[in-house]
Amino acid sequence: MKIGDKVRFVSETGGGIVSGFRGKDIVLVEDEDGFDIPAHIKDVVVVDDSAFDKRPAAPLPKPQPAPATPSASALKKEKPVKTEVYERSGGDKLCVFLAFLPLEEPGTTQKGRYEIFLINDCNYFISFSYMTAIGTTWTYKGSGEVEPNTQMPLGEITLDEINEMGKVAIQLIGYKKNKPFMIKQPVYVEYRLDPVKFFKKNSFRENDFFDEDAMIYTVIENDRVVRNRPLDVENITIGGDVGIEEKKASPRGKAGLSNVRLVDGKIVVDLHADKLIDDFTHLTSKDILDRQMKCFHDTLEEYKKKKGQQIIFIHGKGDGVLRHSIIHELNYKYKTYNYQDASFREFGYGATQVTIR
Repeated sequence: MKIGDKVRFVSETGGGIVSGFRGKDIVLVEDEDGFDIPAHIKDVVVVDDSAFDKRPAAPLPKPQPAPATPSASALKKEKPVKTEVYERSGGDKLCVFLAFLPLEEPGTTQKGRYEIFLINDCNYFISFSYMTAIGTTWTYKGSGEVEPNTQMPLGEITLDEINEMGKVAIQLIGYKKNKPFMIKQPVYVEYRLDPVKFFKKNSFRENDFFDEDAMIYTVIENDRVVRNRPLDVENITIGGDVGIEEKKASPRGKAGLSNVRLVDGKIVVDLHADKLIDDFTHLTSKDILDRQMKCFHDTLEEYKKKKGQQIIFIHGKGDGVLRHSIIHELNYKYKTYNYQDASFREFGYGATQVTIR
């Protein structure tokens, strides 16, 4: 189906000429009055001239002298567009997703590029804004409106940018236009994007929204907010491969930790503030660092008798204060322990591996 094809509606009378497309699934059909009617692509069928037009031919208009110069208002006049939008059965519960599509083969380069989409899979208009954070500082990235049952590209992002940002936040409000509707609560969701998953090809899966494999995060589904869980990749562990069992090491342990995992025999400790502290907005940077270093010391104390045990501390990229503090303690307080940068492919940027000796 292409622009200029004559089509008729499957479920109702009438038809017209294809004047454009809106997203992947919506076609605009220009009727005999010059209006653009949006319809789902499955609800129209291409027809030939004889099957389509059964109306008597209109008489030829009387010739009129052409104006010498068109007026400015005539040049600016746009074709009227009807306000109806496509609504599907069962689509009155908010369903919104955030999708990442690789623009090159994942894992071929550490500077991979990805296209971001916001998917509106319901009968409501969605007004949204999205932000990113480094540490506790947020940066506004954009906003807009997504029509029902469509998707909107939000731009491109690189693996380096994903690694540098701490979180992504999305705010959205759902509503309908020119008709009554059930009110929906505003939605706010934060995600921490794991750069390791973006580096792995099996993180991108077949899905209902794109022909290509994609990594899809659920913002809200059936009016229920789902936080920090990629759709269909919930079994991907920090170790990276689907199906690897990820177990808690000391669920609250001797050190009272809930952010410790066991992956392939290695103890993995996430020192990000939001993994250690429920609400750290009232804390100073020093308070947060003290909590992180206490977790570091408590973990080494817990496993000090397990010679050869490997412990991965996730502290973030770069030569930040936390990493410097960890290296300082390893050099002066834990001189017998070996340490090195952890594997990027397994644990991403900003991780240090310590071996108990």
